[in-house]
Amino acid sequence: MERESTSRDVAKQRLRQVLVHDRAHLAPELMAALKQSLITAAGEYVEINPNDVSIQLELKGDASTLIIKIPVLSIVRERKT
Repeated sequence: MERESTSRDVAKQRLRQVLVHDRAHLAPELMAALKQSLITAAGEYVEINPNDVSIQLELKGDASTLIIKIPVLSIVRERKT
């Protein structure tokens, strides 16, 4: 029987993210601000649930990749102002 994610798996993932951010010299506050900016910008064009938005920074060698997941609930027909 396999559980979807154990607390051990969650802790490992969080530790991995802390190490990546540390190596990239990217403060958690900056990641939080970036996430909020992305939520605001995306919300002008599509309907989203801010609680479902996730961002990750991955380092592979000398390359950094920012992974952004924003599940779209619906398309906004008129841009919000």
